Amino acid sequence: STGTGNGVFTIGGTASSLYDASTLQWAYQASVLGLTSPATGYFTVNVVDFAIGSQTQEQLLGMSQADANASWNQFGNGMPGTIVDSGTTSLVLPQALYNAVSSIVSNASGTPPPIYLTLSGANTSSTITLTIPGSIYANLLQGNGSEPGAILGQPLLQSYYTIFDRDNNRVGFAQMTNSDCPMPSASDSQTQP
Repeated sequence: STGTGNGVFTIGGTASSLYDASTLQWAYQASVLGLTSPATGYFTVNVVDFAIGSQTQEQLLGMSQADANASWNQFGNGMPGTIVDSGTTSLVLPQALYNAVSSIVSNASGTPPPIYLTLSGANTSSTITLTIPGSIYANLLQGNGSEPGAILGQPLLQSYYTIFDRDNNRVGFAQMTNSDCPMPSASDSQTQP
């Protein structure tokens, strides 16, 4: 079915009609967090910068970029990275950043400004900047309390066609060709990432 807010979950490949392949960017895989093997783990990325509108995380938190990034890129179990998770319905931010962003959202007249997340690219000397519109994340923010780390859930995944490539331990982001995410047709090619 079609309509605003629909999504598609494709196993074993990609639905090529739903994204613009020329915009596909692979993020650096910080690690695959898992209990016993990568097959049971989470995909993680390395956040190198964050901004909401024109305010950087350094301005919001009053600290250096390195200190601000440290709160993103170490999860509670000591493993590196920020989790990208299709099962999380919110954008879980480090608590101090969540407090600052929540203040901006609650004081916004109308739609809050977009969030810009900059991640390490697959080639670690490159970066990927992803935009999450205020209309998508405004009611889906959450703080992580006293735990370090962050989880990029539904607000990010709703903004991009996201490919979790388990074979190559990587996660990719591409612009969607249709924001309504209709079900792919039988003729849609199911390609390996």
